[in-house]
Amino acid sequence: MHHESKVVENILKEVGNAKKVKILVGELSGYTVNEIKRALEPRIECEVEEEKGIVKCECGFEGNPKILEKEHDFVFFECPKCSRIPEILKGKDIIIKDICV
Repeated sequence: MHHESKVVENILKEVGNAKKVKILVGELSGYTVNEIKRALEPRIECEVEEEKGIVKCECGFEGNPKILEKEHDFVFFECPKCSRIPEILKGKDIIIKDICV
């Protein structure tokens, strides 16, 4: 079973008999646009976009994190200002933006 199978099954369950779906994949979600698109396309027409990550750090920094490594199921990132691990404010989720029936 592929890593993204559970996410794809949940998306398909949510959209029901839709003809097309628009998905927003968070940069810090552990998934890539291509993974989600490849997994959905055999079953439904889809448009998949990436949402950039926004983080907030104890040092006062708020903005895009420094991504150190991004693999199939994880993203390792830090604050670009102080190298601590910041809190994710945006870009960790996979969101259904639009459903066309």
